[in-house]
This record gives sequence, structure tokens and C-alpha cells, in this order.
Amino acid sequence: MDLSQLALIDDILPDFVSRPLPVRVTDAMPGADRATLVHHRELLPDAQRAILYLPGYSDYFFQSQHARDWREHGFEFFALDMRAQGRNLLPDPDAPDGPLPEYVPDLRIRHEEIALAMDTLRRRYDKIAILGHSTGGLQAVMYTYRYTPVAHPSVRAERGGALRYRTPHRLAPDALILNSPWFDLNENVAKRTLGTSLISAVARIEPRQIISGLDPAYTEDLVAQESGRWNIDARIKPIDGFPMRAATFASIRAAHRRLARGLNLDVATLICHSARSGANSKPTPQEVATSDVVLNVKDMVRLATAVSINAQTYAIEGGKHDLALSAPEARKIYLRRITDFAELTLY
Repeated sequence: MDLSQLALIDDILPDFVSRPLPVRVTDAMPGADRATLVHHRELLPDAQRAILYLPGYSDYFFQSQHARDWREHGFEFFALDMRAQGRNLLPDPDAPDGPLPEYVPDLRIRHEEIALAMDTLRRRYDKIAILGHSTGGLQAVMYTYRYTPVAHPSVRAERGGALRYRTPHRLAPDALILNSPWFDLNENVAKRTLGTSLISAVARIEPRQIISGLDPAYTEDLVAQESGRWNIDARIKPIDGFPMRAATFASIRAAHRRLARGLNLDVATLICHSARSGANSKPTPQEVATSDVVLNVKDMVRLATAVSINAQTYAIEGGKHDLALSAPEARKIYLRRITDFAELTLY
């Protein structure tokens, strides 16, 4: 569908607009009937390249300055709050007839709205990169796996139920930029293996069972004055996060296992991450401010070549989990690295 054919409404961010994307309601996700595409009210008139941003878990697009930074480099910026996420939970995330926040029993369900967004942007832009943060990075990789050509002739044309295209598909991105992607569980070996098996068994019986929450330290820091006091809507990004449910966790872990076997994506890929990880439980203020206290950056480096043999990794000194929300100097380095990469690959 052409962008002009989508309904346009004022967004919760000044100078931005939202365009609802109707999606098919599944029995597994009742009430989850839309995703939301967000962009600046005035599109760049001559831009031929675009960025499609996918937020992480218990997250939504609010990084308006980051969007403006991309626009200053000549790239139009779009963000996609996926079903059961962000703007799609408004006006009341607790409404009984609405979607259960961040409950996604199969990550592949969200491929529909990513494809709808890509189809819309392809009608206007020649080159598109998907920029995914955290769980959005994992989502970006698995979506791209569905539509990109294989990188090696030994990889079969069809694997794991995902149709593999031998030539680039119009719904595939021209590049992937990953901001601290969630590639593995940031826990000890027992929790990665036995814990995953146990929760996966629970998911088959009680898929909506709450199995964990998020440490509030990271989000608390984002709204603190010394961190820049990001304007966050706590209705759709609570300080302590939306609870993780068994089926969502099991689906994420299934994607982790598939990634670990190697995807061999034939697409330019840049993986940016903090230079170090801090404690993911009760981190110190210094750790929160200058390291990734959510994920283990070693997993991102270790699994980079599982995404693509040509994947590049780049460590941001002093970077937070969301590198776009880091302190000014780290944020500046991150922006320079990703825009340089986009300039080289989206030509």
C-alpha cells in the first residue's frame, strides 16, 4: 500500500505522525489488530534512502532526536511499533479487549507488519535498511532470513519452514543495522539450557504464564536528569517493564537456537554494541550509564558470523544498552558509525 493511502493521525511525539497498519488478528493474540508506522510530519522531498526502526521488548519509538540525526544525513526515518507493543497498546494497556502487552507466542507473527511496512516504503524509496534494537534486532534478523537469498550454495533453498529466495526479494532490506541485538540469553549455562527447557514446557500448557520481569535500573536511568531525562511514556514503557510470558520467551529462545545454527544472510550487516557489559541485576549507576546492563555483548560478537559471514561488529566505548540513548560522546560515535555504514551500503 502506498504511504498516502494509510490513515494519518497526530503522534504522541511532537512533529511526528502515526499511520496505523491493520494486521490479521490471530487466535493466539486476540485484540492485536494493528501495528503503527511513525515518521516525521514533513518527509524529506528528495530522499531515496530510508531507515526502518524496530524497537526492543517493552519498548516503543521515542528517540526523536535520533530520527532527526538520520534525516540530517539525507535518510528518511520510519519506526514501526509492532502489534502488542508501544502505541498499539494505547489508550489503555490494561484494557480487557486490547492486546496483552508484548505477548507474542511466535515472533514470526510480526513478520506481517514488517512486510507491510517494507512494501509501503519500497513504493517510495530505492534503498532501505532495517535498524533493530535488542529484541527488535533479533526480529530484524529472523525477518530478513525469510526474504534474503542464501549466501552459500550448500544452504538448501528451503529450511525450517522459511521460504528462501535465490534472488533479492523486494520485501528484504538492503542492509541490516543492529543496535545491541538480543542473540542469546544473558544467564548462566543452567538457565540457558535447563531453564529454557522448563519454561518451554510451561509455555505449551500455560502460554501466558508470567515467568520473569525486568530490572528497573536501566529504565530508571533513562528518565533521570543526569541521563538526559528522555521523555518516556510510562504507560507503554513501564519503569519495571512489561512481564515476560512463557510463550514469548519460548519463541525468542527458538529464534536464538535457529540463529546459532547459522543463517548465512547475504546482506550487508553491522552489529553495534557497548564496549562492555555490566551486571544485569542490581547494576551500579556507573554500569548503567556506561555499559550494557541488559545483554552480554560477548554474545553479539560471538554470533555475528551466524547472521552473515560478512557481518561487521563495532564496540562503542561508554555505550548503553540502547546506544542511541548513551551519553553525548558515545552517542556521537555510534551515529557516525551507522551513518557511514549506511552511506557505503545504501547507494
